[in-house]
Amino acid sequence: MKAEEIINKFKRCKKVYRHGDVVILSHKQDKGGHDCKGVLAEGEVTGHAHRVKGNAQVTAEAEDAVHRLMTVAERVLIDHEEHKPKAVPKGTYKIGVQKQWTPEGLRRVED
Repeated sequence: MKAEEIINKFKRCKKVYRHGDVVILSHKQDKGGHDCKGVLAEGEVTGHAHRVKGNAQVTAEAEDAVHRLMTVAERVLIDHEEHKPKAVPKGTYKIGVQKQWTPEGLRRVED
């Protein structure tokens, strides 16, 4: 995906939240997938994880092992050992992890 396409995707979202290296975008529908037990993203370096505290379902998309979907029934908190908790209201969200450009190419930011 080109940088311009990514920027336009963010502009179209009604709600965008950040929690460390995790990006939370409003999303129209939940495609389903396997249950992730409330984990939005796991740290590669520290072993810590971004977790949902509250009434929400987190699933990994069937066709995409990187992105996750979160359906929030009522306001929840996103928690992580190294960040302040972040409140997220009721809704459906697509979860991704920030990427950065390096001389070797685009890579996931490691937490």
